[in-house]
Amino acid sequence: MPQKSKEEKKRFELITKIRKEIDAFPRIKRGYSKEQEELIDLHITLGYLYSDLPRFYDQSLLEFSIALSLSEELRDRSKQAHINGIIASMHLVRLNYSQAIFYYENSIELLQTDTFNKEMMIAKKGLGIAYLRSGQSDSAITRLTEAAEICVELGDANNYMEIITILHTHFKKQGKWDMVILLEEKALKILFDMGVDEEISRSYMDLGIAYTNLKKYDYSLTNFKHAVNYAIKTENNLLIYQGILLVAETLFHLRDILGAKKEYFQALSMAVYLGWKDEIKKTKMVLLTLGASEQEITDAEDIGKKEMEKS
Repeated sequence: MPQKSKEEKKRFELITKIRKEIDAFPRIKRGYSKEQEELIDLHITLGYLYSDLPRFYDQSLLEFSIALSLSEELRDRSKQAHINGIIASMHLVRLNYSQAIFYYENSIELLQTDTFNKEMMIAKKGLGIAYLRSGQSDSAITRLTEAAEICVELGDANNYMEIITILHTHFKKQGKWDMVILLEEKALKILFDMGVDEEISRSYMDLGIAYTNLKKYDYSLTNFKHAVNYAIKTENNLLIYQGILLVAETLFHLRDILGAKKEYFQALSMAVYLGWKDEIKKTKMVLLTLGASEQEITDAEDIGKKEMEKS
């Protein structure tokens, strides 16, 4: 058997201590009592302690289930909702979606009196993910959208962006570009408040790509240009380069060959500056296809080399 780490030994010592406390409790009568509240909390603590030990996952789930059973005698709906939420999340981790849905729905029903709290947001977010992974996309979108709305009420930008990303990925796979645009426009409002230029740049890129798929190239171009501007603020060279290429490709779609060539020359100079050999080859081939001369290509490469020498 593998040796237990010091941390694991301490954890088992604490588990043993809590077990003794639980065994010392007298038989508790039905109905609310302070002792019953304490006993529930002890089982919840045990559940958390076991949950950090993968081989005791079943024991962890059992402790939470005992806590839930004991809590049914209490009038504290938020406590029952909390435990249901914990059990649901454990089933979600195990990819047991039907059980996750069951317990998340219980949690939401118990929390109906307080719609805009974090517990409700977490439950609806988890339920949405469980629905999505089990193929129930309509129910998933409803719950995830509700969770996102609560995030806005709570000012929880991190969870909001995570939910938007989940929905964005789903709609992208489905080819529902109008929905992707709607989501990214909402996300941008949050990102501006957060002041995260890199994420703003990526969001503008996603908007541009969505418009490109709808062949609305004028809108694509506007968003890709915004993406480049915000990428420059971050000094993220890869992001800047990707944005320039997207601008160039969009100008080509708009039949602005001179504009496209100008952007590709800029991309070539940057690829030389960064020493990206594969990108240099690809961009030179595109420029030759667009009718650029060897001298123009050499000039663009020289600009990149001079910038490289300066740095």
